[in-house]
Parts: sequence; structure tokens; C-alpha cells
Amino acid sequence: MGRLTIAYLAGDHAAAARAIDRALALNPNSTGAWLVRGWVECWQNRPGPAIQAVERAMRLNPLSQENQGVKTQLAVAHLAAGRYEEANDWVDEALHERPEGVPSIRLKAILCGLLGRIEESKEWLSRLLQLTPDATVNRFNAETSTFLASEIRAVMAEGLRKAGLPEE
Repeated sequence: MGRLTIAYLAGDHAAAARAIDRALALNPNSTGAWLVRGWVECWQNRPGPAIQAVERAMRLNPLSQENQGVKTQLAVAHLAAGRYEEANDWVDEALHERPEGVPSIRLKAILCGLLGRIEESKEWLSRLLQLTPDATVNRFNAETSTFLASEIRAVMAEGLRKAGLPEE
């Protein structure tokens, strides 16, 4: 998972992409490398290639223990593509598998806000704040600034605002 760390912590998507390419050259059936490629593509606001990479990983290992995270990953990619309903369907599947998953709960609140489902977004926001009481829009922006494309971060922050998350 060092490839993901390069992109996540250092924000060096190019180095991560080179490492992923090398991993896939050595093992084109590496589920982990395809999943990491999906995240890195998504974080760079390339949802099409992100979805393709994640779907390939799912075909390679349909019974993965990581399916909850994979479904959240697909939800983020569909959000980045502006397909909020599809993103919502994927995050619902992720939450079905792991109802306490903070990234999925946050994403559900975001999507409900973006879809105009304000009452539902407030319910999900309440769940998020129970698990992460110090959550704010500014903290979200700060925590994602090293790896997430500004366009996606802006959309997600808007969803959090619509859900009622405080700015600070």
C-alpha cells in the first residue's frame, strides 16, 4: 500500500502512478494495485479511469473483505463524475456492509445534501458528529488538501455545508 501512501500523504500522484504502473507490469491481476489506481485516478478528478480500475479489481476479487471500502470508492468516483444518484446507491451498499464506517457516513451526508435531501442529510450528519465530534468543513478541507483534487473537494464541502456541518 506504499503506492497509496505516496498519493495520500505526500500528494505525489505522479510518483504513485509510476509505482502502480510498475506493480501492474509485474502482476496485472493485482487487486490491490487496481484499487490503488482507482483511488489515485479519482483523487486527480479522473472518475472514468477510476471507475474502470475499481470495477476491474472487483472482477478480479469479487469476494474481497475490502468490498465496503471499494463501494465507498466507487461512490466517490461517481460523485466526481456528477452522478450523485449512482454515488448514493454505492454508498448505501457500503453502509449496508459496514454501517459504522465514517468515510461512508460522511459521504452519505454529502450526497444527501447535494441531492437536496436536507432532512436525511441532517440525520447522517448527526451520526457523523457522534463518531467525529470535531468535524467541520474546514477540517475536511485541510485533511483532504494533500490528495483530493480541489474540484472534488469543493463539491464535497458544499454537500457538507448543505447537510449543516459548521464551517469551523
